Amino acid sequence: LDAGHKYAEAEQHFQACLEVNDSDPDLLRGWGECLVNLGRSPQASKLFRQIIEQNENDCGARLGLGKIALQEDRVEDAISWLEPAVAACPKQPDVRYAFAQALVAAGRQEEAAGHFAYFDEASTALTRVAHMTTHLVNHPDDVEARFEVGHLYMQYGSAEEGANWLRTVLAAEPEHAATHAILADYY
Repeated sequence: LDAGHKYAEAEQHFQACLEVNDSDPDLLRGWGECLVNLGRSPQASKLFRQIIEQNENDCGARLGLGKIALQEDRVEDAISWLEPAVAACPKQPDVRYAFAQALVAAGRQEEAAGHFAYFDEASTALTRVAHMTTHLVNHPDDVEARFEVGHLYMQYGSAEEGANWLRTVLAAEPEHAATHAILADYY
């Protein structure tokens, strides 16, 4: 199947799900991303704006609008959508990367460099997370691997997901000092 066919098929699934719950921001965001990939950016923009009306700090919707603005060479619009997304979700690598692209397009390379560096660092860390979670399928009792996954999520991904992983460390090893320290900072 070609990519266009997959997105058209995905759109049908999103529409079916939205018949049940037409205000779910995750569904709307996913459908919006699908529409962008189908070349229907105006319709996607409308969905992303609908999400932002409900939650002005929705990073996914701001990212979608920022990417659309970049595709349409509206650099300042892209920055205006993405800058608040970076402020609200500074750990999201895709948001940081899109913002860096917008900054470069605006001639602000030096400012973009830090965001590109973060993206590279986070991508490496999240690749490590993927490797470690695969490792944990066969070695579920590896407490240090669980700690590493939790710690990396806390630094570069979802803090909530990281805390969940770290709680599994404490379930196996209640006195794990490094885990207590990280969770104490989080809570």
